[in-house]
Order: sequence, then C-alpha cells, then structure tokens
Amino acid sequence: MPTNRTSLRTADKATTQHLNGRTLISALADQRKIIEWNMARGLVYFETKQPYGGSDCKDLSAALLHMLEQDYEQQIIVIRDAHLGLRDNPMEVARLKALATQILSRAEAHVTIFLVAPLVLIPVELEKLVTLFDLPLPDEAAILEIIQTEVSGFKNRCNPMI
Repeated sequence: MPTNRTSLRTADKATTQHLNGRTLISALADQRKIIEWNMARGLVYFETKQPYGGSDCKDLSAALLHMLEQDYEQQIIVIRDAHLGLRDNPMEVARLKALATQILSRAEAHVTIFLVAPLVLIPVELEKLVTLFDLPLPDEAAILEIIQTEVSGFKNRCNPMI
C-alpha cells in the first residue's frame, strides 16, 4: 500500500540542467504518470508535451484549478518556470498550497510536485511544504553524451530512415 508522500520540490539552475532534471524526474516516476505545466504550452504530458487530458490550461492559475478538481493518487506534477508563475501571483500561490494540502489529506496519494526554476523563489505560504535540492552540473562526459543523444534524436526525427 503506497504511503502518503507529497512534497513540493524545487530544482534551481533548471535552465542549464534541463536534461539532467528531466532524467531525474523520469527516473523517480516509478510507473507514475507525469504531467507538466510550462509557460509556453500550458498543462501537458511530460514526455510528449501534448495537451494533458484535452485541457486548455495555458496559464498556471487555470492549470492549478484543473489539478484541484482531479483525484490524483499516483502522479508527478512538474511546474516549470515556477518563479515566473508564482511571483506576485497570490491566486496561483493559494491554489498550489490548496493542491498540496488536498494531496496530503489523502492517505492513498503518492504524489510529488516539482517546482523547476533557474532561481529559488518560494512564497512564504509554501515554505513549510517545500524541500529544496540543487542539481549538480553535468561533467564533460555527461555533456558529450547529452549532445550525442540529442543529435541522434534530431537525426531520427528529421529522417526516420537513418
């Protein structure tokens, strides 16, 4: 039986460590679905970046309201550019706090919320719900592997017969 494990986590330096964070989040999924909100696309599936569940939640407030209406049990929620979405936006902060509180109140919930941003900006209302961690920068070998993987993926997308 899953335990009630919910936390808001932030990863800073996300801009330079996007692939590192992506790999980490994917590894932590353990068969849980991953959804993502980002400023460019709104609420999407993490892996495909396709709209999540037919929702048209482009702004963070609408996405959080949509999430509040769901019964998540096995989920990872990634909020990219969290510093921009939460800064000076009391509605978004209140909805994110309500979502975390709602998840914490459900004993069967196994949900983690990641706030990903290049700088740490945690509203006071969320401080007790947040665990900060810093992703290390990849070394030269890891950077080379990332570049090779991306080039290979790009070639396959451009010409699947290669």
